[in-house]
Amino acid sequence: IIPAVKPNENTFNQLLRCNRRGDGKRGVYTIEWMKEKGFEVRRSHTAIVVRQLFLDFVGETGVTNMDSLLERLLACLEKKRDRSDLYDSIIRQTVEVGLLKEAEDWAKRAADEGLWIPVKTCYSMAKANFKDGDEVSSLRWIDAARREKGSTSLTRLGRFVDVVTALRGSSEGEYSPTTSERVDVGLVDRTASFMTRLCSDSTVAKEDVPYLKIMQAYSRAKRPQGAADWLEKMA
Repeated sequence: IIPAVKPNENTFNQLLRCNRRGDGKRGVYTIEWMKEKGFEVRRSHTAIVVRQLFLDFVGETGVTNMDSLLERLLACLEKKRDRSDLYDSIIRQTVEVGLLKEAEDWAKRAADEGLWIPVKTCYSMAKANFKDGDEVSSLRWIDAARREKGSTSLTRLGRFVDVVTALRGSSEGEYSPTTSERVDVGLVDRTASFMTRLCSDSTVAKEDVPYLKIMQAYSRAKRPQGAADWLEKMA
């Protein structure tokens, strides 16, 4: 007798990955079908669908009612952890496509449900607001990352510098002597100026300014004068 084979998490992952551009809505129907049939809906499933929906939205391939589709996904989840993971996916994808106001709205909804935004997403929001010129909101998101174990003002600001000045298409803080062309020098200068203002107006204590991180950013950008200026400030 051949035992019955039951679908598992990976089974549905593969099914959802079958969807092509323009099939984001089909992914929502699949999640709803899983819920109806009693299969557990996990982050790996909803993350695939959310990414597909946003690809369709940006590519203008049939997704015009994004909010209602995302609401339907949320309706399939009851556990706080699962809902938190879905909100995180939505916020990150919304930021990625440049819809900062909408990302803030989704973050507020998550907070209203008492759900935490992951630290990595807090820094993504801080970076997006900073690049958009909203330094106040950027500071708010940096502060939101304080729940990370061992977090201090110095480590949070240092992580922010790394995230904002990361090489294009790389991880934060990555260094290579051949990749200076991938550094946004203007953004490095803006970040350094931001840190200077925070210290000057006493928003941040001098000992909490991430001098070394800023010097590293100038090093990646091959800007020796900028690094030297910040070395002098450390004295």
